[in-house]
Order: sequence, then C-alpha cells, then structure tokens
Amino acid sequence: MSLTKATYSMISGAVANVLDFGADKTGAASSTAAFTSAIATGKSVFVPAGTYKSGVLNLTTQGQEIFGEGAVSIIQQETAGAHLFYLKADYITVRDLRLNGIESTATNIIFAFFTDAATPAKYANIDTVLVSGSAEGFGFNSAVKFDADCDFNSITNCTVNRLYGSTSGRGYGVLCSGDGCYIARNVFESTSGRGRHAVYITAGGSNNVVFANYVSGYDHEAITQYSDGIQPACARNIYAENIVVGCAAAGSSSSAGIGLYGHTQDALIANNIVSNSGAKGIVVDGTGVTDATRTVISGNIVNYSATIGIDIIAGIGGSIVGNKVFESSTAAIGTYSNIRLISDNTTGTINFLVEGNNSSGITSSRSAFQLNASTPTPAYLTVNANKFDVCQGGVSVELSGVACAIDGRYMFRADSIGYGPIANSACANATYTVPGAVEGDLCVVSHTSSGTSVVMYARVTAPDTVGVVVLNASGVSNTIPSGTLRIDVWQRPPSFM
Repeated sequence: MSLTKATYSMISGAVANVLDFGADKTGAASSTAAFTSAIATGKSVFVPAGTYKSGVLNLTTQGQEIFGEGAVSIIQQETAGAHLFYLKADYITVRDLRLNGIESTATNIIFAFFTDAATPAKYANIDTVLVSGSAEGFGFNSAVKFDADCDFNSITNCTVNRLYGSTSGRGYGVLCSGDGCYIARNVFESTSGRGRHAVYITAGGSNNVVFANYVSGYDHEAITQYSDGIQPACARNIYAENIVVGCAAAGSSSSAGIGLYGHTQDALIANNIVSNSGAKGIVVDGTGVTDATRTVISGNIVNYSATIGIDIIAGIGGSIVGNKVFESSTAAIGTYSNIRLISDNTTGTINFLVEGNNSSGITSSRSAFQLNASTPTPAYLTVNANKFDVCQGGVSVELSGVACAIDGRYMFRADSIGYGPIANSACANATYTVPGAVEGDLCVVSHTSSGTSVVMYARVTAPDTVGVVVLNASGVSNTIPSGTLRIDVWQRPPSFM
C-alpha cells in the first residue's frame, strides 16, 4: 500500500510528498518542477510508488532526505546528458528508490549521483537504491561520484546494473577521490561493454573502506585504486570480504580482479574471493613510482585467473599471508605463476613477507611461487611455512637466480645445464660445480622436456659439487630429447652448520 502525506500528519508536516506538488507518477509528463518544489521546502521528500520523469535535482539543504517505497518508486532520467542527483550539501540521505538512466551510448559522462570539489558534499548516505536503466539497452554512464573533498560518504545495500560504457571516464559503479568513504554490501553487475570498474578510488582518495560487495562482469578491474603522476598517494584503504567474479576480461595485461596502481601506501586487501579473472587475480603495481609501500594481502582466495594469481611489481615492504591461490594461467596453460614478485627495472620489490600461503595448480599454473631477476632484483624477502605444490609447469618454486631464504634455508641455483638424449630405461650420471654448496644441503632438480617421464635425483657429494642422476622412466620405447637441467640448492640453516 502506498504511503500518503496524511500518513505523516503526526510528524508536523516533516515530509513533502511529491504528489502534493504536482508530480506525475505515470511517467507521462515531466515531474522535474514538482520534485524541485518539494526539495525546496527543505523537508524530507517522499516519493510514493510510481514512475517519475525528472531532470537534474540539486540537493542543497543540509540533512535533507529523499526516500521512496523501494524499487517501485522509480525516478527516470528525463533527458540524456544530464546527471540526476547533484549533491551540494552535507548529511544528505537518498534511500529506497529505483533510478533509471536513459543513456544509450558511451558518448556522455553522466552519473546518477554527482558531486564535485567546487561544492563538496560530505556525510551523504545512499542506501538501498537500484541504479539501473529504463530498459536493457539503457542506463546511466556511471552510478556514483564522490569527488575530492567529498568525504565520509557511504553507499550501502545498493544494486548497480545496466551502466552504459566501459571506456575511460564511463562505466564506474563508484568513482571516489574522497576520504573516509564506505562502500559496502552492494551488488555491481555488468556485461561486456556495460561497465569499466565497479569501484575506482583515485587521486589521493584515502581511508576508504570497500567491504562485502559482490561484483561480476566488469571489463577492467572490478575494484581498482589508481594514483599516478603528480597525484597524491592513496593511503590506508581497506578492500575486504568482496566477491569478484569474471572481471578484467577486456582489460590490458596489467588488469586484475582487484588492482592497486601507482602511489599507494598501507593498503589492506583481505579475505576477498577473486575468481575467473580475465587477467590477473590481485595486483599491486608500482611501475614508475617509488612509493607502492606496505601493502598487506591476507586471507584471499584467488582462483582460475587467466594469467598471474597475485602479482607484486616494484612493491616496497608488505606481506602476502594466508592466501589460497590455485590454477592461475588459464589463458595460457603452463605460462604464468600463482604468486610472483618482480621489479620494474627501476624499483626493486623488497622487504616482503610471504607466509602461510597455499598455492597449487596442476592443471594450468606454471609454478606456485616465482621471483623474477629483472633489475634491481627482489631482495630482503622472508618466505616461511607456505605450501607450494608442483604445478603444471613441473616445478613449485622458481627463483630465477634471485637470492631468497625459504623456511630458514637460503636457495641459489645453477642454470642452463644440458642433458640428454637418454634412451628408455637408461640412466645418465653427471657432476656439476655449484660454488658454495656443502654436504648436507638440500638439492632439488627440475627439467624441460617434451613431457616424457623423467626421474631425477641430486645431492651435494662434495664441497661445491652436486651429483645428478637422470633416469628415463617413460615405460615405453621413447628417447628423452636433450633439454635443460636446473639445480636448486638449499643451504642448511646456520644453526645446523
């Protein structure tokens, strides 16, 4: 049953019903003037069930509330190319409505809720609002903009779909440059070409919380933080308990389900599920900057990423702790690793703790954990108590010549040692010089070949010397072709020496 003004008669006229100002709930005529008059009273504005066409609505009264009866109270954008709600005062609440956009191209940059730094709005609350389109082929270009100095705003329990556009500047669920904003328990749904980012925090936006949202189908990062060039760093943002499914399929190779790029400090990425990303799962990319610092990636589940599961590029200080990463590299079987740390040829990834992660991928991943020797090489890494399984690429850990201590053992390796061909059931024995190896060190040997079964064994037989046995155990009359043998030597902890 629709509520009427009389329902509120005991509230001393605290509510302005748009029907009392001439609004047309059939949607046949424009209700812009009626809405504007109701808003001008400064009272809370009630929108009964119905469909109302409206142009831009400027909210300039502090503490004003606009509310309806849920998704049956529909405000439809009247003219393409104009924002719907323009927030220009603090403590505004908009709730229990459906907003229908009529944009049908990616030409415009139109929001359902718009703010700007010239008239900053703070402490706004957008709750239980469906931002959609008047039909499948229509929608807003983007849903919500919290501009610089528009701080401490929230969008909660909302659904955003039918956005129109996925090029830069369009297709954003929430675009935030403000501080202290709360984006929680929303559903962001998209399809190809109809959404770029569900949440985009940029240009120094800090102390924001992105929590418990469900995101699907966005072309680029579902949740992204980007601050580059002369923009200030985004600091102390929290991305937690979100579910991200099937995003980043149309993005570049650097895209991810959740991605932090450029100037970033003290970010927390925790307890998210990132599944079926069209590129990487989670990335912290400090390419071109020197302050991608102190990122914590903890307790996430990252599965079936097209390329790398968790990727750190030029990160300085941070941790990757307690994550479960499996079956990365689905777009190119055996090419990409589950967890990778790499520099950008200018800034090295340093001072990272990698601990308690479970990483596997027998079907598609190249390896469970990979370091890359690009200059400057990653350094000061602590890698403890992880479960790194042998993956599709035939190896669990790839250090690429980077010095690294794993579980108290320091590892180095000898590269490009040739072997083969080896006939069926034949055994090849050889010794190799590995400077620094001492008896008692643990040796792991791996190989490249055409997939024929090989049994290998290696041990330190004398100082600086590793003996290797390679057996062709194919079980058929196959000859193992020549290949490259890799020897990883794990030195004993100092307490054992």
